[in-house]
Amino acid sequence: MWLCSHLQKATENLFQKKRGLLYKIIFDWENIVGNHYKDKVIPIDIVSSKSSQRQGSIVLLCKNPAFGTEVQMMGPMIVEKLNTYLGDKSVGRVKIVT
Repeated sequence: MWLCSHLQKATENLFQKKRGLLYKIIFDWENIVGNHYKDKVIPIDIVSSKSSQRQGSIVLLCKNPAFGTEVQMMGPMIVEKLNTYLGDKSVGRVKIVT
């Protein structure tokens, strides 16, 4: 925990400039999706919609392609947990890359 808190403080300024929201999601990923998925997928990007009426998507890197289908099926649950964490409905879908 000591190393994690110092790493978080050291990298915070780098991420805050352009990717503040992604930074928060990365460091709270285990709390958002739980232990089962934290080791299988990593958030790598958030793509905002150009239109204010459409929701954006989160891009997840799947460490093992065999888990890709499972993670895709759990997409609605991940979206719901992310939107609860963010406090709004800004994420509408999950995109999986391997």
